[in-house]
Amino acid sequence: MYPSDLGRKFLVQQTVSGTGALSGTEYGRSRLSLDPSVGAGGIVQFAAKNYGSTANAITIQYVDAGAGTVVPATTVQQVGPAITVRLKRTALAITATAAEVAAAINAFTAYTSPAYAIRAQADDPTSTTALAVVGPSPLTGGADSSVIGGTQYLWALPTDQDAGLIHLENENPMWVLGFAAKFASLPAGLSTITVSRVRLDDVFRPILTEAVPIFVYSQLQTSAPDVAYTDVRQVIHPGQGILVSSTGPTQGFFNLDVTRAADFPYA
Repeated sequence: MYPSDLGRKFLVQQTVSGTGALSGTEYGRSRLSLDPSVGAGGIVQFAAKNYGSTANAITIQYVDAGAGTVVPATTVQQVGPAITVRLKRTALAITATAAEVAAAINAFTAYTSPAYAIRAQADDPTSTTALAVVGPSPLTGGADSSVIGGTQYLWALPTDQDAGLIHLENENPMWVLGFAAKFASLPAGLSTITVSRVRLDDVFRPILTEAVPIFVYSQLQTSAPDVAYTDVRQVIHPGQGILVSSTGPTQGFFNLDVTRAADFPYA
């Protein structure tokens, strides 16, 4: 969704209303937690690679070739938005594990559309629990931003929805050139806003133990509810995200100015 061509600058903005807060929560990505009812070791998390409501059309199902048939490896096929995982098995039983399904999904590249591309991660990648057949199950939660002029991506979250996690969908390093926030309502006293760079797991969830603050401002208050910085380049690598958090409910918005990274003087 976001631009990735060299020198293209764009803005990403999230708006928070009601009792919502900047808590580093993601919005707009379609997800599925698929549980084949064989125990906790069989659960796999799936996430669309890109934001957007189109990904809500994706379904995932596990199929079994049946007794007497040997399937030497778990494989993936896709028709339109429908993804089928054919489970590994011996002639006697299914032997595919959650980790094997996740690995097969993450190695799959023949997607019918970028909007239908997904990633997967097993809840317990060490589990040897064999999986079971699961019928078509949809991903949910995908939403669209408003796009203005191809350079502004504005996320107006539902009332009371927390916000704060931005993934730039980048396969190349990106520069965050600036950050700004403005709040219509703040808790009494002083509030702090923190912008961190954070590594994401295979399904784009922040690994909070690896969040590193790159900007902290502790003087937000009702009489001074704005903050901004510009022209300070922060590199965001593939597999990383920007996590914005604040102390207490924060009605307002924040935005990031971003461009594809390149060596001077090319961008």
